[in-house]
Amino acid sequence: MLLKNLNKKDNLLIVLDSIYCLHRIGDHSAADELLSESKCEWEKDVSLKPLFQLVHIIGKYQQTKFLATDYAELSNVLKDPIHSTGLKLYQGWVHLLLGYYLKHEEEFHKAEEYFLSGHHLNELLEVYYWMNRFKFLPSEEKINSFLRLYPLKSIYSLIMGNTYFKEEVKPNTRLEKNQAKNWLHEEDEDSFDCWVISNKNIIPAKYKSLNFKEENCLDLFSGLINDRGEFTFLLISELNCLSFLIASELIGTSSLDMAEFLERTEEEAEDLIKYVTKLGIPIKKVNNLYFLDWSDKPKIIIPRNLKVIGLQEFVRKKMPTFSKPQLVDLLQLTQFGAEALIKKWALAGFIQPMDKSENTMWKFL
Repeated sequence: MLLKNLNKKDNLLIVLDSIYCLHRIGDHSAADELLSESKCEWEKDVSLKPLFQLVHIIGKYQQTKFLATDYAELSNVLKDPIHSTGLKLYQGWVHLLLGYYLKHEEEFHKAEEYFLSGHHLNELLEVYYWMNRFKFLPSEEKINSFLRLYPLKSIYSLIMGNTYFKEEVKPNTRLEKNQAKNWLHEEDEDSFDCWVISNKNIIPAKYKSLNFKEENCLDLFSGLINDRGEFTFLLISELNCLSFLIASELIGTSSLDMAEFLERTEEEAEDLIKYVTKLGIPIKKVNNLYFLDWSDKPKIIIPRNLKVIGLQEFVRKKMPTFSKPQLVDLLQLTQFGAEALIKKWALAGFIQPMDKSENTMWKFL
């Protein structure tokens, strides 16, 4: 079906992308077969021939067979013709491969530019993975947040500590399997459960071990904002919206992407983004994408899985046992609000009463 009417450039591009995708999922024999089957056609097209030669080299890279001869061909013969196509995916790959072979920071930055502008996120993440391996990764919060938080089905994301799709991600190619074997080890699920973002750094942490004496803390793990000792509590959906905006700082997010993440309608997602903006968190909209736009931000605690765990975790950390008056005092709640929380937590199995006195003490399980 793909090879029917191959005299048309559009069909050749479909074949090209199919070969590329087959290499990416590790089906190299099918990719090579399709490359060979269509050779008579793509060799006639001067503009597309370099792209077909490139995807063959990409396949060799995925199989850890990228050699000096491939580098020479890419650098001396293919680079200029591929750039003339204007196809950002393949332009980016030229520089990813050159950066990988040379361990050259500038080439990786060029690859980053093309993949970012073309919104090729899995390839962009792969660039950052190698930059991190070669000690070139910039100390930028938005890049590190993208690497460790943004939900992408990538083995490189998993290696960097992102477990959002942990059960769905497996290494496909020999290159990926080698990296997974070398860097991805079975870890204790309790080794860390959140990331702390502070001073442009993002570090893994155990929530229960964190020090909460610092003011101006955006705690997206339990779901509160501490503004100079004053607490603000948001709905779970609003907090998760904020989590996704933080994960998307580098690339921005559309209302549709936000809706899919929150499992809401697009209109509801837009309303949530507007509400977060009203909280004083600066958000700008560029080409229908929303970007966080803050120059000065508080310390941020964000759950490893991006979804808010619940306010009970903050209280559990501060007071393993508590009474209703203590809860009122800690969270600055009304009596009614404290009663509602206690009832909710008891029904969820988070707490149980220690006695049946008038001023019942509760303990976390």
